[in-house]
Amino acid sequence: MEGDALGVRVLFYQAYTCDYIRHQSILKGLRENDVKVIECIDNRMSPLRYVSSIIKFIRLVDGADVVLANWRVFENLWLLRLLTRKPIVYDAFLSVWQTLCHEKKTVDPSSIFGKLLFRIEKYNLEIADHIICDTYAHMRYFSKTFGIEQKKFTRVLISCEKEIDVQTDECDGNSVPTVFWCGSGIPLQGLDIVYEATKILEGKGFKFRLVIAGDSGIIDEVKDRAETEKVDSIEFLGRIPREDVFRYICSSDICLGGHYSGIEKAKNVIAGKVFEMVACGKPVIVGRSDAISEVFTHGKDIYVVDMADPVALAKGIMHLIDDGEYAFNMGKNGLETFQHNCKPLVNVLPLIEVFRELCEKGN
Repeated sequence: MEGDALGVRVLFYQAYTCDYIRHQSILKGLRENDVKVIECIDNRMSPLRYVSSIIKFIRLVDGADVVLANWRVFENLWLLRLLTRKPIVYDAFLSVWQTLCHEKKTVDPSSIFGKLLFRIEKYNLEIADHIICDTYAHMRYFSKTFGIEQKKFTRVLISCEKEIDVQTDECDGNSVPTVFWCGSGIPLQGLDIVYEATKILEGKGFKFRLVIAGDSGIIDEVKDRAETEKVDSIEFLGRIPREDVFRYICSSDICLGGHYSGIEKAKNVIAGKVFEMVACGKPVIVGRSDAISEVFTHGKDIYVVDMADPVALAKGIMHLIDDGEYAFNMGKNGLETFQHNCKPLVNVLPLIEVFRELCEKGN
């Protein structure tokens, strides 16, 4: 039974198609800190989840002191604002406008729809009482792009909610070193860079296991290229359950956390899988960014390479495989960094302070 150590009741609103790591780690952190959480969650694939979640919201919001509007609530934050005067903390985990207009480039930012998306994004940030982001770099992006004061933002990292039986010294009996990558294959992740690095290392005894967590034309394209170009050091596992993702992480020698693309957004965020990988005590290779440097240190608890540079990525992989002790210590240090700074219990403390301040201001 949850306690009420904070003295504040938090309505945890979520209307998304899955229990994403972002949601789950925040929820776990709040519970571990004995925060009273009132769940208002609907994860159904059907668009009816929006209707159902709003009905639940109307029924539950009177019993709460503050609302945490979790990603993604882009489409209906305005409605939550209409339905309550209680403080709303908005998780601006990603910019829908930036994702569609500048990452996936499916919408022209100068088009009517592009301008509408920008206006909705800006309005959401304006009507929220406070905003949380996953990195300071991301906070600066939102503040500068949409004209919102930085004092309205608080950083809450993605984290990892799983309790993992870490076994850093076992590699599943692999006859060759295994380098693991997983993802949905969106442009931001830079799967093409991973593929080019694999080609560079072809014939050197390296084996990549690529776990695809979702459908993507980019993934299909890379798989076709590998077959056409006869790159047989890649094993495509397809979509697998998240529990199996952790099993593959723990049985690999090195993990590729990303992001590796040259997309501007990649510099502002840390991939969720990075936290999963360091939580497993594995050495992780990531792309260089201000966001990464907020949490990790190159050569100590993570290995950093230049983004959009397959040669640098290939060299990083070779370095860690050639120096097993260095890689092992990096994984050990990464786990320590996670435990001290990133685990849910610690990660949500700034958010809890935001709840406290908002409720005191309202009294």
